[in-house]
Amino acid sequence: MHTYRPDFHLSEYGIYIEVKNFMNNYSLERDQLFRKKYPDIKLEVLSRKEYKEIEFHYKPLIMYWES
Repeated sequence: MHTYRPDFHLSEYGIYIEVKNFMNNYSLERDQLFRKKYPDIKLEVLSRKEYKEIEFHYKPLIMYWES
């Protein structure tokens, strides 16, 4: 049995965010299982590179960014 909790929940937008350093078979399987089990939950997967780009632009604006 897998326990899975995405990295972020943006409740204002009704979306969950998962950040991946890389997508291996285990990660892909977990992602597919989550989508099958919760088809009405919106899940976006970001690469670590995409996350770092967002962090670069927004970290100065958000107090306690990943503190």
